[in-house]
Amino acid sequence: MEKNMTNTTKNWQKIKLGEVCALIKGVTYKSEDYATIDDGLVFLTLKSIAKGGGFNFDGVKYYKGATITDQYVAPNDLIIANTDLTRAGDVIGAPLFIPQIGNQKQYVFSMDITKIVADESKLNRNYLYHYLLTSKIRNYMKGISNGSTVLHLKIKLVNDLDIPLPPVELQIKIAQILSDLDAQIRYTDQIIQKTEILKQGLMRELLTKGIGHKKFKKTKIGEIPEEWDIRQLNEITFNITDGKHGDCNNESNSGYYFVSVKDIRNGQINYQGARQITRSDFEETHKRTKLEAGDLLLTNSGTIGRMAVVQESKYTEKTTFQKSVAVIKPDVTQVNVYYLMYSLTLVLMSLITESSGSAQKNLLLKDLRTYKILLPSLKEQTQICEVLGGIDSKLIKERLDMKYLISLKNGLMQDIFNQKVEVKS
Repeated sequence: MEKNMTNTTKNWQKIKLGEVCALIKGVTYKSEDYATIDDGLVFLTLKSIAKGGGFNFDGVKYYKGATITDQYVAPNDLIIANTDLTRAGDVIGAPLFIPQIGNQKQYVFSMDITKIVADESKLNRNYLYHYLLTSKIRNYMKGISNGSTVLHLKIKLVNDLDIPLPPVELQIKIAQILSDLDAQIRYTDQIIQKTEILKQGLMRELLTKGIGHKKFKKTKIGEIPEEWDIRQLNEITFNITDGKHGDCNNESNSGYYFVSVKDIRNGQINYQGARQITRSDFEETHKRTKLEAGDLLLTNSGTIGRMAVVQESKYTEKTTFQKSVAVIKPDVTQVNVYYLMYSLTLVLMSLITESSGSAQKNLLLKDLRTYKILLPSLKEQTQICEVLGGIDSKLIKERLDMKYLISLKNGLMQDIFNQKVEVKS
């Protein structure tokens, strides 16, 4: 690819989607004709489309009733959702290639889905797929949708969508470049998922069996190494409290930060996304608890279980937090803060498993204080943290790579479709 700001539009046209595509909306099928995998056709519904894009195999149904000849789709056909149950419009108008499902070659699809049939002599479907993923078009799709609780896409207005159209051979080249980036993103995502599974397995092993122990003792919570103790969280911490009741509504560029649940992810505080508040609001909320390096933050309402160790930085003394974030001040003579973070992660994982996988909405501090923590020596805690920390370092690297690849693809799509970058066929 080469930058060329003056001659990239020479062979490009601009047409309407309806000039080169037919949009076929799905129809309603009777629920009494739903079938099983053994006696029905694959039936795609809104549940087949994952939130944020992608295919959800768990949402596939089967149908054995009457069908209409032109109401079929097949693997590699391009579809969009014309209905969305999310107010944010995460799915509406988002493109999706249908994957192969079982051995069937044809599937039926519901009224919530529209099939896009492109004239391949003029418009390559892979090129169209990537164009429909651009932020400009995603916003367009949301803008032509209406509904108070359920969004409905105005299909007729989809036909009016402007398509920048280079020659077909160039469309194929552009689609290949973007598809290659997609493949790298998927590969990186697979590495992240496998590494997370590895980490969970190692956490369960190391935080219950330790390193190199041969003798174990029976306790009420199972066998643990003989040298280990069991302590309640309030026995190995100085204080556990939450933040300000309510919110700080006065935004400012003062350099004082108000950390909320969304600002804690992947073991870190995202100061770039955190809201800055006035100094007076900060001083009011700061009276409750002052953050210090080595404190452990834990989200205890809404999305519970996110954690971050507070680092010594220029932000530390100018940061406060909302009620949905608890701050735990560990007794470092007894517990390594990172060991505590891993242990609490394991405890919360176990609680969710015991509650049949349902997500907790609130974690009361009085309950948190009584959580039991398995406690080896500080030396062994450090050894365990070094192993798990190595995996965390790999996860951080892979997530940064993922962020870079997504940013690269989004920027490249914008430049290509705005003809700011020349792609040579």
